Amino acid sequence: MRMGTVIAAVSTAMRTAAIGVVRVSGDDAVKVCEKVFFPLRKRAIAETPRMAVLGDVHDDEGKVIDSAIATYFKAPASYTGEDMVEISCHGGVAVISETLAALFAAGAEQAEPGEFTRRAFLNGKLDLTQAEAVADLLSARTKQAAENAAFQLGGSLGRELKEVRHGIVDIAAHFYAFVDFPDEGVEDFCPEEKLPYLMELRDRLEKLKTGFRRAEVYHDGVECAIIGRPNVGKSSLLNAILGYDRSIVDNEAGTTRDTVEASAVVGGVLLNIIDTAGLRDDAGRVESIGVERSRTAAQKAELVLFVVDGSEPPTDEEIELAREFGENAICVVNKADLEQFDRNEVTDRFHRVCVISAKTGEGMDELGNAVSEAVFAGETAETEHIMTNPRQRAAVIRAAEALDEAIAAIHAGMTADALCVDLESAAEELGAVTGENVSDDVISEIFSHFCVGK
Repeated sequence: MRMGTVIAAVSTAMRTAAIGVVRVSGDDAVKVCEKVFFPLRKRAIAETPRMAVLGDVHDDEGKVIDSAIATYFKAPASYTGEDMVEISCHGGVAVISETLAALFAAGAEQAEPGEFTRRAFLNGKLDLTQAEAVADLLSARTKQAAENAAFQLGGSLGRELKEVRHGIVDIAAHFYAFVDFPDEGVEDFCPEEKLPYLMELRDRLEKLKTGFRRAEVYHDGVECAIIGRPNVGKSSLLNAILGYDRSIVDNEAGTTRDTVEASAVVGGVLLNIIDTAGLRDDAGRVESIGVERSRTAAQKAELVLFVVDGSEPPTDEEIELAREFGENAICVVNKADLEQFDRNEVTDRFHRVCVISAKTGEGMDELGNAVSEAVFAGETAETEHIMTNPRQRAAVIRAAEALDEAIAAIHAGMTADALCVDLESAAEELGAVTGENVSDDVISEIFSHFCVGK
């Protein structure tokens, strides 16, 4: 790791915009920037920490590239914990590229993916849960995912895990002090007396585990299939959810002959939606391939929206399909803007029924509520700390299992040294989450998934 070396990268998107920000960090960040950025009022960057300074950016031949603003963040009060300068240019791709090239000519090196955040972690500005929350915040696709990542960025998850880890370490430390310093008056170590506190620590990890399902939904979304017989409005429903025409809509049956995929947020849930071909027995050769794919998609999906046409009486085929898919699907009765028929023979098969009009938008809010209830059915988030990161979740599960083993060892009357093996294992797993003990390889893997400039 090249700590202290001056690094530079574009921190905003590399496309035309109002403003483009080039970030510079390292021991000599100011010296490098002073070769490139020249304040209009001749006041050096180093004299004005945390103040926006107007000036010109020059290339290595002294030609003016742009009129820009530089802001100096003096170590350790910066994102990385090092001296850092951010140059805000006009957001043309050529301007940003030339500014970066000028910094490289002045002695800066290209930042690696996630290197700014990695330096923030190594300099103690962030723990590892906060650093990973930065990546989650950038990749968030729903409001809930962004809110959860922002909450973790505040450090609450790291503090909770550190408290649990330190409690575990304190128990093990008491045992080792009792064994290693028998003449120092250390209080006797009795495993049974530690049991209530150990169970309390285990329960805190169990509460963290209760949010795992919600975390997966926030992070990855839910696979959702829209199914039903032809011409009931499946494609119209998809278009209504998306807010634009993604699927072909026509009065002719069978216009959707293959699966159509798109993603959208419905009821606060990110749905990875598959609009399928209409399910019917008399489909032609090509359409029948789409029908078979529809059944496969519905069987694999975590959520099914079973669409029926409320303006027509149910068919025997539709009733049969309701028997097949009714248990875990939401029945969406479409065309509420038209006169409705009695659909009880179909809708009675479903736990959740929504009446909507994909044409007018009527009932779409109720559909959103039904989706949220179906996805999170029976689950209550018992903790405010929701881990969206698979690495964190896996480590917490292993730590909880190690504490279960420790508790079982006490109940079985095993020796204290056997108990401490499990305690050390749990502490190690939690330390890998917060970064208190984690290998360089793991750190490199984590930050390799960040974008350059963050």
